[in-house]
Amino acid sequence: MLVAGYIPATHCYYFKYRTAREAGHRLYLTSASIGFASFLISEIILFSILRFFSFFSWLPQLSEKLTEHHIIILIVFSFVLSVLVTWGYNNQPDSKNKNMQRVWQKDDFSMLLSHATQQLKPISVTLENRKTYVGYVARTNEPDKETSHITLLPIFSGYRDEETLHLRLTNKYKVVFSHYLSSDNDTDPEDFYIVIPVNRIISSNIFSEKVYKKISKAF
Repeated sequence: MLVAGYIPATHCYYFKYRTAREAGHRLYLTSASIGFASFLISEIILFSILRFFSFFSWLPQLSEKLTEHHIIILIVFSFVLSVLVTWGYNNQPDSKNKNMQRVWQKDDFSMLLSHATQQLKPISVTLENRKTYVGYVARTNEPDKETSHITLLPIFSGYRDEETLHLRLTNKYKVVFSHYLSSDNDTDPEDFYIVIPVNRIISSNIFSEKVYKKISKAF
């Protein structure tokens, strides 16, 4: 029963991203609950099949064999049912993305990364040493993986003033990108990626260059 529940809990998109970061005992309980439901549905289906066969006098032997090996058949049937349901749900249009978005909405930082990625907007991240990077999210982890770092394609970098914490952008990478990408060389955009540990980030937000310029003029 646990195996029949473990498959959807760890592979079906509906359950996978919800249980990914649960503690061991929570995953055990979720698997047991799903397994019990699968077992119960299988029992109902098997009972219906036996009832159907009972109406045919020429199938007594088959009905007796099904009854004799009832538990084994029930276990196999519930396992197959779990695999089929998982496969069927995962193959629905946009099933993976919908469930990822649903889980990310419970985590502000993941939701910010998801929004920035979907809308192709740059984000600003400030580190504990006041160093700030502005760039596009190049890679994000799925909800079933702990987000230990983020990868950015930077367009600006700078720092926050020690006293006022106003953002000061001192480096513009867009000019560098244009030079290397337009020249005849083997430079790849990934060569400019910056990997930032999440535990060093103290703040993050969607970045707008127009808004930044207006705010900067005010100081």
